[in-house]
Amino acid sequence: DITHEVEKHDTLMGAFFLETSVSHFPKGTVHVAIVDPGVGSRRLPIAIVCRQGVLVGPDNGLLCSAARKLGIISTYRIQRLGPGQHSVSATFHGRDVFAVAAAQLAAGLEPRRLGPKVSGLFELDASSVTLEKGRLKCHVLHVDRFGNIITNAENEYLGRLGLRHGSRVLVKCRTGVFQGRVVNSYYEAELRELVVLRGSQGYVEVALREQPAASSLGVKPRDEL
Repeated sequence: DITHEVEKHDTLMGAFFLETSVSHFPKGTVHVAIVDPGVGSRRLPIAIVCRQGVLVGPDNGLLCSAARKLGIISTYRIQRLGPGQHSVSATFHGRDVFAVAAAQLAAGLEPRRLGPKVSGLFELDASSVTLEKGRLKCHVLHVDRFGNIITNAENEYLGRLGLRHGSRVLVKCRTGVFQGRVVNSYYEAELRELVVLRGSQGYVEVALREQPAASSLGVKPRDEL
């Protein structure tokens, strides 16, 4: 298990956890991910075959970024489960469809036997990242359990912005403008100092040393920075 701490119905949070985890697993791993507020609707149950593994879950945007990271080859609609008696409820596809399909794939079932190929995946609304005249505009992708603010700007943007270790920065959010400094690790910051750093998941972070930056700045997921 990666986590069961995704906020209820928060597909974006689930997509973040999945994307930042899948590359650490061996090639050929079958990943099951379920954040599925649309269970029982017309959203498709799918299996995405990738160069580095297989993703099984709902076609609601949850799997897209992880699938791109693993290298998408083809996508199949889960329409037929393999041998065995399978009762499928309308409200618990995690148990009745996705877990069963994933187990069968892990046991050697060919993905094409699950159902027909489908083209295109449902995409989550992606907030853009823009860089212009010394100003990086991005959005809050996730707030971790320590209150660190993880943005949707990849780490390389700090270099493109011309920021180096020790550079002074201004962080502007809906509650105000805050002064900070670029560091390499949380430890380099003074207690309660606002810092910007390259995060371990590949995205720029805003943090306070030993304090929850998100609540201190009044920031929540999807906010613009």
